[in-house]
Amino acid sequence: MAIRNILGGPGVSNENVWSHKYVFRSGGFEKLRNGGWVDATRSRDAFAAAAASLQAAGEVLSPGLLMGQVGNTATFAPSFFGATTAAVAKGATTVNVGVQHAVEINRRVGSTGSLFIVGPPAANGLAQVGSLTYSAVNTATGALTVSATGGNEVQTVNIAGTVTGGTFRLLFPQADGSYITTGTIAHNATFATVISNANTALDAIFGAGVVVASGTAYTGIVLTSTLTTQASRNVVGLVVADVSALTGATGATTTETTVGSYGTFIAGSLVGAADGTFFPKTMIHPGYGLQVADGSTNVIGNVIQWATVPIGGDPEFSQLTPYVTDLGIRRWIADQISGLAPSNVGVSGSISVGGKWFFPDWMNAVL
Repeated sequence: MAIRNILGGPGVSNENVWSHKYVFRSGGFEKLRNGGWVDATRSRDAFAAAAASLQAAGEVLSPGLLMGQVGNTATFAPSFFGATTAAVAKGATTVNVGVQHAVEINRRVGSTGSLFIVGPPAANGLAQVGSLTYSAVNTATGALTVSATGGNEVQTVNIAGTVTGGTFRLLFPQADGSYITTGTIAHNATFATVISNANTALDAIFGAGVVVASGTAYTGIVLTSTLTTQASRNVVGLVVADVSALTGATGATTTETTVGSYGTFIAGSLVGAADGTFFPKTMIHPGYGLQVADGSTNVIGNVIQWATVPIGGDPEFSQLTPYVTDLGIRRWIADQISGLAPSNVGVSGSISVGGKWFFPDWMNAVL
């Protein structure tokens, strides 16, 4: 069934058709007590097809549209307003999104600015969040001119003491708590030989030139990772230097001097504002959507009451907007939504207690 409404003042106006949409498999869901609010100035449905009706023009937020929090409040806005139409390579200076997405980026953020992007480097892989700084947005083609994407991870190992002999190893932590460990790296009176020995050991576990050691003394061994292989991307946290067999060493510490990012994203990676709303916490409730503008690009109010904010239930990914098929991005979205813990809050109240989510068309566990 569809609802046809006529908006505006006295007289005949254009007809608008709003379509009903289900989001939750069971039909029911937990709701935020006392409801919440939508920041109407930030809110358009950029994934709606361009057409004359309000819903198709994005001025009605479609049921299932993913929403993020504005700060730590009960005010929300769409998490995403774009998806890449082509893969993004590390070092790329152009990122392509849909034309309607470029229009919304220009409207919500501006002709220059900063964005977040999320997606895996390869299909169904581990999704990563990166930042994009753009200097131009082409609303005719969807091309964003950006600073080069991606960057190397750099850590510096400081081995204290006066080393006279022996060996050491470098341990790279993994997400499951285990370590990838190099073979033994032998001391040499010529430190350039120590670095050469270290690079031989690093190449053996990561591949040639993926993680590179440099430096002129034990107090500053610089490890640079290009993050170009899955093994190097699996490293989480700081490298550990095992100096128990290194004669004269009194300890070792590691500092992260440059935070790296892959800079590689599949087509279909999602783009949103760098204002906190990028991280989805809920979605527009089932029904006919939530109107935020009046058909002439004017918002109905700066903040619109949202009486039915879902905080738990069994949404189907096939009913969410944007529609995502990549398993890596789905996992990331599920993890973000499961972090919402709402309580009885007002427009500026903090969020502290929460519900459970279950995605029946994708997984068989309550998050």
